[in-house]
Amino acid sequence: MKKLLTLILVLAIAAMTAFALAENASDLFTRGVDAYHSGDYAAAAEFFSRAAELGHVTAKNNLGVMYRDGDGVEQSYETAATYFRQAADAGNVNAQYNLAVLYQYGNGVEQSWEQAEAYYRLAAAQGFANAQYNLGVMYRDGAGVEQSYEKALEYFGMAADTGSDDAQYNLGVMYARGMGVEQSWEQAAEYLRPAAEQGHVEAAYFMGNLYYRGDGVEQSFEQAAKYYAIAADQGYTNAQFNLGVMYNNGEGVEPSSEKAAEYFTLAADKGDATAQFYIGNMYSNGEGVEQSYELALKYYTMSADQGNAKAQLYIGNMYWNGDGVEQSYESAGKYYTMSADQGNARAQYYLGGMYRNGTGVEQSLEKALEYYELAAGQDDVKALAKLGEMYEKGIGVEQSCETAARYYWKGYKLGDADCQMRLGELYQDGRIAPDFNPGAE
Repeated sequence: MKKLLTLILVLAIAAMTAFALAENASDLFTRGVDAYHSGDYAAAAEFFSRAAELGHVTAKNNLGVMYRDGDGVEQSYETAATYFRQAADAGNVNAQYNLAVLYQYGNGVEQSWEQAEAYYRLAAAQGFANAQYNLGVMYRDGAGVEQSYEKALEYFGMAADTGSDDAQYNLGVMYARGMGVEQSWEQAAEYLRPAAEQGHVEAAYFMGNLYYRGDGVEQSFEQAAKYYAIAADQGYTNAQFNLGVMYNNGEGVEPSSEKAAEYFTLAADKGDATAQFYIGNMYSNGEGVEQSYELALKYYTMSADQGNAKAQLYIGNMYWNGDGVEQSYESAGKYYTMSADQGNARAQYYLGGMYRNGTGVEQSLEKALEYYELAAGQDDVKALAKLGEMYEKGIGVEQSCETAARYYWKGYKLGDADCQMRLGELYQDGRIAPDFNPGAE
């Protein structure tokens, strides 16, 4: 009987000790959480460490996070990995995900796609959306696994069902591009819309494009503007530019040069070359902003330096006319050449005139013809008229009214009245035969 009482007493003490330890670990963990949220990271690390020593699984994960981030402790991926592994192997879903990330990038552990996938799978099986999403990315891209759009769709679908905006966006993109599924703008919109409504910037921009074009949705400038605004308000450059265009054109919004200038400026200041050109134009003309050649030149130059041919052309115009700069035909020719070399027809036409007359460049009828031909090849009617004139009068070429008539005919067919008049004069004056067909090859 005495032995029985002793055994019961020992068991009771053991149970009480175990309860006290568990209670103590839980209390330490709670104090650690309170300290962390109050910003006392050193105290939080101490409490989590003591709780972890008593076997508290979540404390181990949290301690791993603190070592990973260097909060309250000396940063160490290796120590973080140790705590993550202990918690992960005990089934903690956050630790499984955190350890997978370390293996994916080789932080504190030897990089291993195999281990990353294994721990992502464990977390994904417990419904952890970020793990499901990352597995989707791995299978979509074939990163460390055999590429499989089918499995990517499966994991993105799991994460999307929990409301992951990143997963919804990626599913939308896969349907838009027909990646592993039949291409469908309608299905793309179904996944992109909820992501956009959550504020996902790329999804919002994508939805704006769908509504602007009417792809998979009923075309609506109003809806396009709504979604562009979601993205633009988060600093998405393309959306800011598109909103600028819509305010400039009054598409889905009340026309407003001021709002257009506002959005163009936002995009321009982030380096968008087209927006820089647009806002430069607005400053040049005083549309929506106070007129300023100085600011026009600033933005035109930013755009031109990125290779925008129109901006180069317009800077050339400023130097030609002396608008806000010291007038200089030489500088005009420099910028016209930059623009013309990128295929801008108007710059090619202007250069043709400069070389013909020797204005700002060394006179060269050969180069004049070259640039006029380039512009004419893009249906520039003024260049066609000039070429017709040069052949009609034999300026830098062998005189040929028939060749002149062909250039005038092309200009006439493009609706140019001057070419029509000059062609008529050739017939009227008998310089080409009445039955000559300038349109014949």
